[in-house]
Amino acid sequence: MAFKHATMAARRLQAHWPIAQLVSNAQWISFWITSGGEDLDRIDPTHLSFRTVSGRAVVNPTLFSASPATAVILAIGQSNIANECDPFALRKPEGEVFNFNFFDGRCYEACDPLLGASVDRSNVLTRVGELLVTRGNYRRILLVPIAHGGTFAREWAPGGQMFPRLERALKRLKERNIAITHIVWQQGESEAAERDPKPLEWMNHLRATIDAGAQQWITRLVAPAIEKIKVKNLALRLMARTRIALVGDVGLTDGENDCSSLVCRE
Repeated sequence: MAFKHATMAARRLQAHWPIAQLVSNAQWISFWITSGGEDLDRIDPTHLSFRTVSGRAVVNPTLFSASPATAVILAIGQSNIANECDPFALRKPEGEVFNFNFFDGRCYEACDPLLGASVDRSNVLTRVGELLVTRGNYRRILLVPIAHGGTFAREWAPGGQMFPRLERALKRLKERNIAITHIVWQQGESEAAERDPKPLEWMNHLRATIDAGAQQWITRLVAPAIEKIKVKNLALRLMARTRIALVGDVGLTDGENDCSSLVCRE
């Protein structure tokens, strides 16, 4: 069992380390100087987030004023919702799919890798956005990716090293008068690889994260919805009362509370 956990941890590290070696120090230093270095260290402590805007078309944020035809999707979590999918499957989506870059607060035409998420491969969100447009669910999609590979739920809660990313994204969106309509949380692999995963702690950290941003979520009913912590029922309550999609991952179970494979759709 110990070997299994060690192997999984090694694979996660291996997935990030080659990318870290390829990060341009000169480019990062330039961005550090122009963006306020101390603050940048807080929102991207590992320097793995993709933020290269060269060649990206900027669009007016007024396009994303509140409208039934527009969805603004905040994506939080780890590798499966970051830029850590197939490096040979980079995609430029069809239709009106855009990318909010929480680093500079600007909106861009979306393409892989998405601005804001970690590393520089493809992202499932790009395809989700395209499908929502081409299938007629929405006319226009704004993706707000802040996910970072290898993170734990506790890191996204207040006091965690990823929480400043959430704070920055919410602040930038508010400055542009852009309201979040949907939230996708995909996270749990890191806890599942631990020797003794604790589902209730996972849920408490998720609750703290939601509470911290409750004033800017799609609904203020989020916090009351998670007073009881029975995870399977929790997913149904969140589904009924909010537009939050919960995607939990493998192995988080203690018999009664099962965090595995939770997928909720609007």
